[in-house]
Amino acid sequence: MGSNFFSYTLLIVTLGTVALGVMGGLFGGFLSNRQQSMIGDAIAHSSFPGVVLAFLLSGKTDIPTLLIGALIAAIISMILINVIGRLFKHNIDGTMALTMAGMFGLGQLVLRSLSYLRPGSNQSSLDGFIFGEAATMLKSDALLLWIMALITIIIIVFFKKELSGYSFDKQFMRISGFNSYLIEFIFSFLTIAVIVIGLSTVGVILISSLIAIPYIAAKHWVKKFNNQLLVASILGAFSGLIGPGLATINPLLSPGPTIVLVLAIITFLSFIFGRYESLLSRLIKKKLLNKKIKMYPLRFQYHLLYPISIKDEDLEELRKEFKVLDSTSKKAIEKMIVEDKLWVL
Repeated sequence: MGSNFFSYTLLIVTLGTVALGVMGGLFGGFLSNRQQSMIGDAIAHSSFPGVVLAFLLSGKTDIPTLLIGALIAAIISMILINVIGRLFKHNIDGTMALTMAGMFGLGQLVLRSLSYLRPGSNQSSLDGFIFGEAATMLKSDALLLWIMALITIIIIVFFKKELSGYSFDKQFMRISGFNSYLIEFIFSFLTIAVIVIGLSTVGVILISSLIAIPYIAAKHWVKKFNNQLLVASILGAFSGLIGPGLATINPLLSPGPTIVLVLAIITFLSFIFGRYESLLSRLIKKKLLNKKIKMYPLRFQYHLLYPISIKDEDLEELRKEFKVLDSTSKKAIEKMIVEDKLWVL
């Protein structure tokens, strides 16, 4: 991006990537709880033929023109995913994989044919939609990202209850009388908008990571869903702030992949040091549990909710206490204790 750390270009790029990080982190939580985190990957890859066809038909390489093509292709792919899933009763993963492979393959086919269909055309700008070209972001692009970020925040604030309920229990929301078509439309709109508007920044390949990863990391630090969304958006914004700066320091780095790399490092550290369900927290809980096991009588040990290691000398006494067969293994008893299915009378 250049050698000047405090440059105008860096400021514009950083403002845009921060907005994109906020959007991805905020909306990714809803997709994750719907078990549709990878729909971002499917829509992103499926939008690529729209970019190529927009260039083929118009001959223009400006971002708005290419994004319109991507938007049309993304809408078509979203319709295909829903129609194929409902008509043929395929699971969502198979439907997304089919749509993604078909649409992206079509895009690659048209891209390879451009030299014959439009000879002498400059195709280099199309490669930026595969890996991202955040360094070329203009003031108007950053402004568009912030407008979309504000729209996303407003929609989530106004429809928080409906979006949350539909993410965790779709069937219950339908039975309760909520308009499922409206909620599906909002999900589809936000998914397509966040992905399409971020294509030119981080590219087709990495945009889904910007949506899925922040929420995964946030779950290791806070428990409540609202707090998880807040932390995820902060982590997304933080990666959008740090990534372009690192790319400026080292010109060999590209801002888009660097942003995702920063997020991956944060998530890896969350796996190890996070407050909940991290390796460190599990180690601490196991240490405390083993300490409690030694302090309390055997019959009180089974009300603990975390895994324990049963000693061989206690195995026979445990079988008698729970009135299970002598052939019941130590591993089976440990599993039943963890799942809290055995209680001492």
